[in-house]
Amino acid sequence: MFLHKYGDAILRKSGSTQAALPLLERVAGLLPTHTRRFEGSQAMQQFPTPAPLAFAAAVAAEIKPADVVLEPSAGVHGWNRRQGFCPPRHQR
Repeated sequence: MFLHKYGDAILRKSGSTQAALPLLERVAGLLPTHTRRFEGSQAMQQFPTPAPLAFAAAVAAEIKPADVVLEPSAGVHGWNRRQGFCPPRHQR
C-alpha cells in the first residue's frame, strides 16, 4: 500500500529506480518488524512483502498500466500495481 500511495513521488524525487531503492530500504527500516505487527494480520496469515522487494519485483516485471496483475498478498496490495504505481519504462 505504501508504494501504491507514494511510489510515483519517490521515483520523481529520486530520479531513477536505482536511487529510489535506498530510500525505500530506509523507510522500511522505520516500519514495525513482522513480529510487532497487528495481531489480526498474524491470525489471518497476512505477511506483507517488504516494500523494497515489492518495488524490485514491480520494476523487474515491467508491469504496464494496462496489465492485469494477480498479487499474492492476501488482498492487502503488497505489490499490485494495476491501479497506481507503475515505474515509467525510461526510469527502470
